[in-house]
Amino acid sequence: MNFRRFFKAYLSAIIPTLLVILLVYIVDYQSAINSNWQAMKNQQVSAVEAGRLALDADISHVISDVKILASDFNVFDAISSEVKKSLETQFLFFSQNKPRYDQIRYLNNQGIEIIRVDRNLNGYSLLKRKSLLQDKSNRYYFTQASALEKNNVYISSIDWNVENGKIEKPLKPTIRFAMPVFDKQHRRQGVVVVNYLASELMAHFIKASGLHQQQLFLVNKHGELLYLRNKSATSEWILGEVTLFKQLYPDISAQIQREQQGQMQVKQGYYTYTSINSSSSLKDANQQGWLLISQLLRADLASIKQEFKQQRLPIYGVIILLCVIFLFTIIRIRLHHQETLSRNKYEQRFRQILEQLKLAAVTISPEGKLVYANPYFISHLKFENHHVIGQDWQQFFMIANYKNEQQQMSALLAQPAEQQKLEFHIYNGVKQARAFNWSSSYFIDVDGHCYLTLIGDDITEQREIDLERRKLNQAVEQAPVSVMITNLQGKITYVNPNFVELTGYTKEEVLGKAPSFLRADSIIKLHYDDLWQKITAGEVWHGEFCNKKKTGELYWEVASISAVKNYQGENIAYLAVKRDITEERRLTLKLTQENNAKLKNEHDATIGRMAYMISHDLRNPLSSVKMTLQMLPSQLQHIFNSIPCEIKELTEISLTQIAYMEEILTSLLTYAHPDKNKQESVAVEQILANLIQQQRQLDAYKNIDIQYNVIENLPSIIADNTKIHQLLQNLLVNALQAALQTQTEQAQVIVSITVALMEKGEVLMIKIIDNGLGIDPHISDYIFEAFYTTKAKGTGLGLAIVKNIVDHYQGNISLMPYSQGGTCCTVILPTQMRLEKE
Repeated sequence: MNFRRFFKAYLSAIIPTLLVILLVYIVDYQSAINSNWQAMKNQQVSAVEAGRLALDADISHVISDVKILASDFNVFDAISSEVKKSLETQFLFFSQNKPRYDQIRYLNNQGIEIIRVDRNLNGYSLLKRKSLLQDKSNRYYFTQASALEKNNVYISSIDWNVENGKIEKPLKPTIRFAMPVFDKQHRRQGVVVVNYLASELMAHFIKASGLHQQQLFLVNKHGELLYLRNKSATSEWILGEVTLFKQLYPDISAQIQREQQGQMQVKQGYYTYTSINSSSSLKDANQQGWLLISQLLRADLASIKQEFKQQRLPIYGVIILLCVIFLFTIIRIRLHHQETLSRNKYEQRFRQILEQLKLAAVTISPEGKLVYANPYFISHLKFENHHVIGQDWQQFFMIANYKNEQQQMSALLAQPAEQQKLEFHIYNGVKQARAFNWSSSYFIDVDGHCYLTLIGDDITEQREIDLERRKLNQAVEQAPVSVMITNLQGKITYVNPNFVELTGYTKEEVLGKAPSFLRADSIIKLHYDDLWQKITAGEVWHGEFCNKKKTGELYWEVASISAVKNYQGENIAYLAVKRDITEERRLTLKLTQENNAKLKNEHDATIGRMAYMISHDLRNPLSSVKMTLQMLPSQLQHIFNSIPCEIKELTEISLTQIAYMEEILTSLLTYAHPDKNKQESVAVEQILANLIQQQRQLDAYKNIDIQYNVIENLPSIIADNTKIHQLLQNLLVNALQAALQTQTEQAQVIVSITVALMEKGEVLMIKIIDNGLGIDPHISDYIFEAFYTTKAKGTGLGLAIVKNIVDHYQGNISLMPYSQGGTCCTVILPTQMRLEKE
């Protein structure tokens, strides 16, 4: 076969075919969309009209009932006690047989309640005692109804039952029907008032219209929203701060208010509206009607389009595929002239599947027998239909040991109710208990028998999850560790009792705060950026915190922090589990210090014995040499009458070197056998002030700018004044000597003392900064070792002695390069020292 010929012929056939299919699809699409949309609009008009007629019928029935109640007064000459009892009996009987009336009252000409029948939350009608009757003379409905002529009825707008300036709860929006009553002599005897629940009115409207999935508005004469029902089938009565319809839809409200009835298509959707003015029934106090508005949203049109695509696209796909195969086959046969024309026909059947209710639904007879169960109930609970129909509901399905559930069911069977919510368990086909949320309704057949219908949702798994959640919550509440939960902004939303016990803060004091309010920043600076980076990425962060209790006491805790995720894997909160390690840390630190001290003492003892031996063996010979050199000039004076200059100069040099050697021997003895420490109150700032004053007077340091910064009221420390003096003098002299080597124009030394709060408590922080050549950071670890020095002339014992003094007082010392050049020496000395026995 010639492929190029075949390909050209195939393209010439397939391209027009595809264009025709596309055109057919577009026409079919537009036709189906327009047809369905028009059908929905027509259905909406019919539904709104049916709902309006239902409203009018409802109101007409109420007016008839009010007139019946008022007519009872026409047979009496006056309202005596016997007449009052008769009327009470009639009112009570009327209320019991008319459950849609929340309240029926008779008010005399002065507006005082004479008879009042209320329906409670359980659906029972109760006659109010005389002591509970009220004066309603100042109520608008009494005033309006009292002014009416005989046989006229006053109908209020929606009333929210405001008593003492507050709306009664639960909410019961009410329409009040009031009619003046006259006795047999045509004398005015007062007013009959009937409270009709507006929710019943709207429920009847929705049921009659079938607009269960439409957005509905009820607007009064002022354009205020009285009722709104959205597409999720939840509704709310608008109260409190009034919402105007024109605030929601400013571009259409004026036209709707003007036309009162019709349809309108705008950007938001399609609106059908009508005024309830076809009869004289539904009027407010000013005899102006309400508007009912139904909204058909553009989203409904989108659903039509989506449904069309879901139904037709597979068909068109099959058609295209068939065309491709068909054309391929036909062209191939025609080109080869080897096969006769054959066609394969494909048939495809489309069946519309009836969507079944994915909830259990059953109907129970007045005798408590199951008369209907939907397929979901049968399949979900693993029953067979012929085994369950006719079974006693309570005995066969419900669990006998659950007495409270049995009692609730018995009460509901005895007096069926609409929309009553129940939760009880039933057995499935294998005798396993399943928990259901039931909603009840009832209907009365032609024979007057009342049948109860239950629609239930299986919540067994949900209850099991709730039980596991309660167990987990109890475990967290009783855990011996601190548990903290924050939101994504880092604000605390939960802490367990162990946290409260450890920190001393109550839950109310910490909720809404960031955990950083516990942080003791002067102790340790954590890498919080790393922490947030890990937990926001879904990783677990492990580390230690030093925090502060409510009393100010510091404590350490080890923490594991991670993100809490939802089912989609998104972070919804952060969880921190922390354990107090203060005592563990203290014991570990103490053990480490003791081990280090032991090793250091052993090391120092070895060096000390050697240093003592060297200094002791050298001191006596050195003293003899020194004495000889000191006597040499006087002896030469007697012999030669004069001392040669060379000899005198050599003698002075020798004595200087001997003094230097004595200084070394003294340092060795001080390091090997330090004097015993005294415990006395030492003012560190005063010692430094005296030392600085002394050094300023020396010629060697007179050109150095020495700055001394100290705060007021510094605490003193308990230490040996001589030791502290030796410590500070060594460091100050080292800084002055380093400053002499500065490469700047002015040699400078800065001395400062501050107070800080650290783990060991309150401390003095002494800083001595010079602008010399600086220190190599690589030698900072062993610069305090004995006999280590960077000077041409030095023993390497000065800083070792300083380190011994600082360690004895449980302090810290460090030598680090200064950021602006030179060296920064930092000494930390606790103000309250616990000294060990020497």
